[in-house]
Amino acid sequence: DQTGKTFLPHSIDVKVGDTITFKNNDPFAHNAYTDDEANEFDIGMQSPGKDIKAKILAPGTFSVECAIHPNMLLEVNAK
Repeated sequence: DQTGKTFLPHSIDVKVGDTITFKNNDPFAHNAYTDDEANEFDIGMQSPGKDIKAKILAPGTFSVECAIHPNMLLEVNAK
């Protein structure tokens, strides 16, 4: 969930092959991306009310950020 210019929860545990759904519940656009080499993705500009998915491809711990709001951070622990 993206609300109040934050990712909620701030940390998640997932399995390789899982899909993360980013839900924009704020009244303005967001973005979610990671530069993690094994799981690199960028969902692009996400309009309010939209859901966008990203698949986890490899194990590891990495951060997801919002290019629009740099204080937004999500830690992903993939096993």
